Amino acid sequence: MSRRVIFVDPEIWTHRKATMINNAGDFRRAGALLKHHTDRNRDGVNVILDEALDAGRVTHLIVALLETLDAVAQQLLTNIGLQGFDEWLGAYATPEFGEYPDTWRRAARLITAHGNKDNAEMDAILAEGSDDNVTPLILTAITVYTTVMPVLSTQIGAEILNTGIAKLAGMEAEGEL
Repeated sequence: MSRRVIFVDPEIWTHRKATMINNAGDFRRAGALLKHHTDRNRDGVNVILDEALDAGRVTHLIVALLETLDAVAQQLLTNIGLQGFDEWLGAYATPEFGEYPDTWRRAARLITAHGNKDNAEMDAILAEGSDDNVTPLILTAITVYTTVMPVLSTQIGAEILNTGIAKLAGMEAEGEL
């Protein structure tokens, strides 16, 4: 099956309210997307992308994914490890750092902008693509995280994701968050 293509409605992303409220479903989808992508389960990735599209929550999925990745990094890395992580992101974001595709640089910049709570920069990075398809950028953000933090792809990383997904699915079913 080919990769699902998603397009973010520019009106939703560029004119969103200052505070975006993510719900348990957004975070569950983000965790599941992360798990499916690290497991190389393309069909699972497509199911999650379709679900976000059907729910009209693509923008929320992007933010929830970045917040989930950040939370997992904080669980798996020490403060010094997080500083090293930030250095790697800074390196990936620059053209001088090796022969990485532009999508890697955009993903590293998007992760950094999110960490800095710079919505305007996030908007600009999302708008840089040759079209409105953000699927490659979203999936590359996961790849950048797992490259800089390979422990995410281990059994421990999988357990953290599975526990979080199960908890969020329960919260979503109960209408919490």
